[in-house]
Amino acid sequence: MVWYRSNRLAHDALELVNPNLRLARNTQDRKQALKYCKAAKKELERIEVSENLTYLDQIIAAYHEHGLVLEKLGCVDEAKTSYNIADKLNKNISGVPVPPKAPAVAQQLSTSASQLIPSCSTGNTSSGYDLSLVPATIFAKDYHPQLYTGPMPKPDEDLTDTRQLAYCLALLQASPPPYDSLDEPTRIWLRDTKADDDEQERLKTMATDLLVEFMRYGLKDEKVTAEIVCIAPVLESDNFRSLLGIFVDSLKDSAFLPVHALEGLDSVIQCASPGSMDPDDLIKILEHVKLCLQGTYKQSLDHVYRLTRTVSHILDAMVDDDIKDLDRVKLHTPLLLYSKELQRHTDPYIVFQAVYTIQALLRVPDEEKSWQTVLRHTGTVVKGASKLITAAKGFNVSEFIEAVQGGLETSSQIIGVVGVAYKDFSVLKESGQDFLKAIKTSFNKQRIWYPMLRGIDMAIRNGELTQVNTMICDAACRGELAFQWGVCQRLGNIAADPIWDADSQESAVAFLGEIYRNDAVWGQEAKVKQCILNILMQLGTTSGSTKQAADRLLEEMANDSNLRKRALHDASRKEGSSSHLWKVTLPLPTSSPLLDRVQETPTVEADLRRFARMRLEELGDTIYITPEAKSHRQASDHDLFDLAIKTEEFLDSNKK
Repeated sequence: MVWYRSNRLAHDALELVNPNLRLARNTQDRKQALKYCKAAKKELERIEVSENLTYLDQIIAAYHEHGLVLEKLGCVDEAKTSYNIADKLNKNISGVPVPPKAPAVAQQLSTSASQLIPSCSTGNTSSGYDLSLVPATIFAKDYHPQLYTGPMPKPDEDLTDTRQLAYCLALLQASPPPYDSLDEPTRIWLRDTKADDDEQERLKTMATDLLVEFMRYGLKDEKVTAEIVCIAPVLESDNFRSLLGIFVDSLKDSAFLPVHALEGLDSVIQCASPGSMDPDDLIKILEHVKLCLQGTYKQSLDHVYRLTRTVSHILDAMVDDDIKDLDRVKLHTPLLLYSKELQRHTDPYIVFQAVYTIQALLRVPDEEKSWQTVLRHTGTVVKGASKLITAAKGFNVSEFIEAVQGGLETSSQIIGVVGVAYKDFSVLKESGQDFLKAIKTSFNKQRIWYPMLRGIDMAIRNGELTQVNTMICDAACRGELAFQWGVCQRLGNIAADPIWDADSQESAVAFLGEIYRNDAVWGQEAKVKQCILNILMQLGTTSGSTKQAADRLLEEMANDSNLRKRALHDASRKEGSSSHLWKVTLPLPTSSPLLDRVQETPTVEADLRRFARMRLEELGDTIYITPEAKSHRQASDHDLFDLAIKTEEFLDSNKK
């Protein structure tokens, strides 16, 4: 028996078995559940067990889980068959020559299948085996980031900051109004303001004035850029386009790359509601950013990385809005060629952005795929003003995963990537080329990791973090290096963004720790481990519970029993963290210089309204006496009529 034969067959089959079993457990449709079970069985039967002993524990667990699902569906005989196969494999473990030892698993997942799975012949159907790939404490609850949590303003009262203004306008623009999700004071404010046209107009005018002040502002630093980006989702359509134009003009007119303008443009595009941006605007923006990218010196790593990232986000927006038929001569081909050129870069972060850009480019000119339809019809992408106040519900993760993995690529196209393991790791600075070798397979083919990452983006935007776990762990491309890199990037974003609560940020750090430790599930790719170390080192420069969680994890990694991992940690710490920041959108503004300027300008209308309200309050409770009259002096006092009504009738008649 040749034990060093490739285990790719078992690896690929299990990558499809576990998602199908999870889908079968979760669906309410019995017919569909049986279909998933059949698909899982088909993949299990493909595995030549005698040649895949490294994966034997996972194969046994999969057969046992298959039996459990079938028994729950009432298919007792089929379930018994699966139990018997699992039991037979379990009993044969002790009589089989030992294959090369599989990589160590994290402590909480390291127990072997022979210890966890009871004998199936006894009729015991309690699995005892947890197929989840991360602890249940990670992303255990959903959380929707709150833009603003303070008191609501009174009519014509100065606002505390720009976040309060954005939140007020978002509430007023929401349709239907989200009364049920609001606390009592905010609900009262929304009801009263909906009935106050003057106050609504004041808030809208203030947002417009904010944009005017931004145009007048001299040096547009990160503070004012973050402030205008905060208000961007609630700007009226023409003002929103004007803001985009300001950022694009900054790119065109500046002799050097205006980093803050680029970051502002990138953030505004990411927060725009689907369909809110004119396709022609997106194409023109892409043209200008492409020119900046092509004119940037390739050794200016930070600028190349930022520009490539912005290009990928513009293309994401185009894919979301189903924009096709890019000009091949002016746009599509130049971007494709340039991105392929960047694949040869020595910086792995730039390589990933280049590969990601190519995947987006491959989808822009083509017909809509099934996964895009699912994104559009099974869940609302929460962007724009809605992102500021509430989370969309109803995102069907099972349907999304099925559409991606069933409609986009066949199992033969799902390639498990084997990257550089610890023993092959030498010089960190050469990692870009190794990264390229690991993910260059089928560059010109659409890969499922791109739509899976887009689905994860949607779940994160919706605040549905519990779904993020499912999507990552059920992805058939979970073993692909590019997918893992993208997942780490997104987890790093959550951990670095203070808009998330402490539990969510610490869960993101813990998830990164699982990917780093658990080689049996996530592989031994040194570039991914180095990427995680870089994120944790950057988080170590922050403050609060996230810093503490990152520091604890780094200390654990420094004392890892795996000598190669420890060497990787020491080399990464010596090298220092990358200059590429994981926070990909501008932070919420901590000050409001633009709003301060707007509110310093006196307005007569607001003063008059305040004065009128003050006078009415001074009068207190008033009694209105309806004017009454009688037809002549001698008429009885009981024969009175409403004088106001008679007066109106007279004025409307020809007698006047």
